[in-house]
Amino acid sequence: MGADLRSAKLRDMPRWWYSIEKGECQFMHRLFKPSRRNYATLDFIEESSSRACDSGIQLTRNFCGYILSFFLPETCVDGLLGRSRAFLLSSSQFSDFLALEADHTREGKSVLDLGAGDGSITKKMEPFFENVYATETSQKLLEDIRKVALQFLCPVVISIAFPDPERESRSTRPPDSNNSSLKIFGETFEEKVEWLTTKELAPAGFEVTSWTKVPYLKEGDSDDYFYDTESAVLLLRALQENEIDACNDRYFAIGTGDSSDENSEDEEKNFE
Repeated sequence: MGADLRSAKLRDMPRWWYSIEKGECQFMHRLFKPSRRNYATLDFIEESSSRACDSGIQLTRNFCGYILSFFLPETCVDGLLGRSRAFLLSSSQFSDFLALEADHTREGKSVLDLGAGDGSITKKMEPFFENVYATETSQKLLEDIRKVALQFLCPVVISIAFPDPERESRSTRPPDSNNSSLKIFGETFEEKVEWLTTKELAPAGFEVTSWTKVPYLKEGDSDDYFYDTESAVLLLRALQENEIDACNDRYFAIGTGDSSDENSEDEEKNFE
C-alpha cells in the first residue's frame, strides 16, 4: 500500500517541471534530453514539508540563524543548520544526463562546482568523482574554466533558474542574497534558454551539446513548505578561439529551423 501511495505521489508531480514546448526553438529542441520524475525529488519535498511543519525546528533555526549571522556568511549558516536546502538533480538524474557508462569509476576524477552555495547540490556529484571542489562564481573564473576545459578536454555543466516574475511578486520567500542575476530576454522558458545559448554562452566560448529541464527546489518554511523554479541544466563544450565566430554564425543562421524530436513521450516511464 505504501509503495502504491508513493507511486501516486510521484505521478502527481507537475508535468511542466520536466517538459518543454515542442513548437518553440526547434534547434534547441534537438539538443533536449528529457529528465524524469524520480523518488529522490519526492523525498526532498516530503522532508521539506515535514521540517516546515515542525515548530521546534523552525524556532531553533531562526534563533540560531540570527546569532550565527553576526559571525558567518549566510551560506555557512544555512549549511550548519541544514536550512534552505536546495535540490536540482538526483545522483541518478545526473548520471543519466552525463550518459555515464555502467563501468564508470570515480577514481582519479575531479569536479568543480561553481557557485556551490551551501553544497547540498554538490553532494549529488560525489558518487561519480573522487575529488569534489566547490567555489563561488565570478566572470574571471568563467574564463579560467573555459581554458581548463580546453586543456583537459573536459565537459562543463551549468544550471540556471528562471523565476516567474508574477510568482516571485506573490511569494513570501525572503530574497536570496547569495543569488546573482543575469538579464535574459524571452517570453517563454524555451526562448530564455535559446537566448542564454546564443547570446551569452556562445560569445563566451561555449557550445551547448545537450540540456535538460528540472525544477530548482528550495526548502521553505511554515508559510510555504518548498519553493520551485523552472531551471535548465546545460552540458557545454569549450570552444577553441577559432571556433567561437563559426559557432556564433551557425546559431545566427539556424533561426527556428524545422525538426522533430522523438524523446517527448517517455517521461511517464522508468521511475527511478
